Parts: sequence; C-alpha cells; structure tokens
Amino acid sequence: MFQLYSLNQITEDDDLVYKTMDNTMQVRKRIQESHPDEVRIKNNNQKLPPPISIQMKKKNEIDCGCPHVCDEIALKKQNGRLKCKERIQFFMNRHNNTQEDACRAASQSIPFQDDPMLPCEIECHPDHCKTMTSKPKMEVEHLDLKDWKRYDDVVIVTKVLHPESHDLLKEMLCLLTAAYNRHVHYDIIVFTTIPWPESLVESLQEFVKPAKLSVVLEGPPTLEEYLVDMTKEEREFLDTRCNVTEQDPLSWFHYCREKNSHLVNNLGYCWQSEFRAYHIWNHEALKPYKYMFWIDSDARATKPFEVDPMKVFIENDLNLMFDHYPGGLTRLPPMYQKQMDAYGTAICKITQKKDGSLEGELCRKEGQMPSLRQVYGFHHITRLDMYRNETHQKFLKSLVSDYKFSRQYDDQLAVTLPAVIHDGSKAKEHQSLGVHLGLHHNTMIDGKNRSHPYGYMGFWSVHLKYNWTVARGMCDNYIIR
Repeated sequence: MFQLYSLNQITEDDDLVYKTMDNTMQVRKRIQESHPDEVRIKNNNQKLPPPISIQMKKKNEIDCGCPHVCDEIALKKQNGRLKCKERIQFFMNRHNNTQEDACRAASQSIPFQDDPMLPCEIECHPDHCKTMTSKPKMEVEHLDLKDWKRYDDVVIVTKVLHPESHDLLKEMLCLLTAAYNRHVHYDIIVFTTIPWPESLVESLQEFVKPAKLSVVLEGPPTLEEYLVDMTKEEREFLDTRCNVTEQDPLSWFHYCREKNSHLVNNLGYCWQSEFRAYHIWNHEALKPYKYMFWIDSDARATKPFEVDPMKVFIENDLNLMFDHYPGGLTRLPPMYQKQMDAYGTAICKITQKKDGSLEGELCRKEGQMPSLRQVYGFHHITRLDMYRNETHQKFLKSLVSDYKFSRQYDDQLAVTLPAVIHDGSKAKEHQSLGVHLGLHHNTMIDGKNRSHPYGYMGFWSVHLKYNWTVARGMCDNYIIR
C-alpha cells in the first residue's frame, strides 16, 4: 500500500513561514534544509530533478551497505534526542569505526526494538539489512477502527505548486489517514499549478487506497497561458513587481512585491492566494461536492481524531468551522467599497463570541476603513454552496480583481468575511464544539500552542513515534521533515 519515492521536496507555504514566523534559528534551519538549490532557479522551463538513484550517491555517503532500505529517511530517524545519521558519524569520528561497524553499533537488531540508545532501526543494521528489499512494516491499518458514518459529498482538499511535493504529500496524507480518513475514506483532491507526471499521480493514488485521490490542475499547464490575456500595461506592471529582466524571464519562483506594500512572496504563492480566494469555489473538480475539508500540504496530524469533525459540522448545520481565530488581519481602505458594491453594507470589525461563533460589526460612517481579523487558513471546513452564492462570488471576485497574482487580500479573508455576512452564528471554532484535532502547522498545534521541538520531525520523534502506534506503523518511513 505504501511505496517510497525519493524526491527533493519543498512546499509553497514555506515562503510564508520564512516571512511571518518568529525568526528563530530552528525555523530558518528547517526551511533551508527543505529547499534544495534548484527551486531557486528562475527558469520555468527547467525540468524537475529526477528521483535519487543508488548509482547517483557519492561513494562516501552513509548507507550502511544497504542502499535499498537505509536511505535518507531511515538515516533521519530519531530515538528521543539521538539521531541515526549523527550517531553513526559519532562512532566513525570519535571511535574511528568503519562505517559498517558504526552502523552496527547505532542500529537496532530487532524490528521496532525501541532501544533509547539505538536511534537507527533494523533497516540500517548491516547484519540484517543487506538482504532486505523493503523496510519492516507494522500491520496496523485495521487497529482501533471507528464506526463513523461516511457522509455524502465530502472531499478533502489541499494544494501544492508542483510534483516535487510528492513525498511531503505522502507524509501529510499518511498522517491524516492514520488520524481520520482510514475510518471514512473520503475522496481527496490535490490541486497543483505545475502538471505532474502520471507515474507520481498513480503512486499517490495507490498510497491512499481505498480512498479515491485526484491530482488536478487549477488552470492552464504553463505560466505563459496565464499571461496571454493580460494587457501590455498589466504585463509591464507584473514584470516591475517581480523584477523581471530579459535575461531572467518570469517564473513561478520569482519574488514579487505587492503594490504600495513591503509584502513580498513568490509568484506561485501569490497565485495560490488568488486561487483559494476566488477560483476554487466553482472549480470543475469540486462541483460534485458540498463540503470541503481543507488542509494545507504542510499541516500534520499529531494524534487520532477523537471526534468526527464532519459529523459535528454537518449536524450543526454550519457554513464554516475553523481551527483557530484570529489568524491574520486585513486593513486596507478599498475593503469598504468592495463590500458595499457586493452587499450594500460593510463590516468594519469581526470578533469572536463566547460560544466560538463570529460576529460582524457594521462600519459606523461612510468610507470608514475596515480592520478585519480572519480565521487561520491552514485548516477549515466549509459548505461550498454558501460560497458559491452569487452575491458572495461577486465580492470574492472583487478581492482578486485589482491586479493579477495579488496577495494583498488573503484567502483567509475570503473564507471569513462571506461566512460572517451570511450568518456569523454558523461560523464556529472547532474547540467550542468539542473538536480538538491537534494539527501541527508552522511550529504550532492548532494555531494556539507552540510545539516543542518546533519542527514536526523532532516533535514526531520525541512525542508521537512511541505513543501513536497506528501512525508509527503506517507512517514512520514517510516522515521526512
């Protein structure tokens, strides 16, 4: 069921992390390690890097003589605070051991032995791993299955920029499956900007079975096709925003400054914001569905879901259910007129009531500048038909109409404001309804509490690996950062 592909990985959300999270060394290091040099290349026509083959490995790279199973993911594993690769290097450098002897000293000799002094598992033990063609696997998929109702017309949705996110998606989807979707098997849609090779699509589809998964293009397959309808003035403005030159043609990886703002994001991230704010609601791939369980590609489950969030959402007849508020602030003068043009009224302030719902406060005078706090966008559940309402669509279109690839009006606002104007009592925070998912995102749990260690791999190794049996059996070989 679970196959491993070795690909260099990034997520489009990391640029946001780098600019908005605390500038700690841990966060900087995590981002730098997860971004190979090739993603900074601005040539949009360059081919993606191929999967890493055994033949491409350097002669001095550690593999314990077992390149098929003692791979990069195996070497990154931790047992408490000891890390596999670092422990092997310690024995080689401090005790002058050969690589094989160092691997033997650092590795467990029994599958899932859980010795605190042996951070490497049996797939890196040279006395055992040389005959292995795959890593040991715990059969856990059917443990503790819940008899939860599978509701109709529900879809789990996420988004990436390109196929290099294949392995990161495996990690996210494996953990979400262990926590929730193995009980209900909801369909999954992965939106992508850059097309995927069919082999990677099939790999991901096989990985999540029996759930159905589709990898769907959000729009045209090339950036040039997004630009074809732009006027000369619009294209010149975009080139200026993104510092484009003849020697450096525009790509999804160009960093572009917003108009009259210090805010800078790569073009792919700007497009993601526009897509999620407006285009997503009526996308052809979502038309068969009524309810969307959104989860960012870099959000990670940390425990089994104790309560079915879709049951809570549907049975409470909600339009929006969110994991954290507030998750941002929009304070721009045009917001008043954009609301007036669509709704004939304008909200200047959004607050949260004691029951977890949201409430809007009308602007007190004409032309007043709204100051709108919004829900955190890494995870939420939405009733799609509400956002497809003609009046809401008019407002959402206005959010992205100032100029192409703008991120000054965040997709978080696009999720929040229509729900508040429609009926704020039907927009509620998870926790107010007894839903505590424990999602790890940007070093926070449910957007509320800092995780320790900050990064997911460290958090997994210290807190989860030996306490969450199902996730360990299903996902330990796919935790990559």
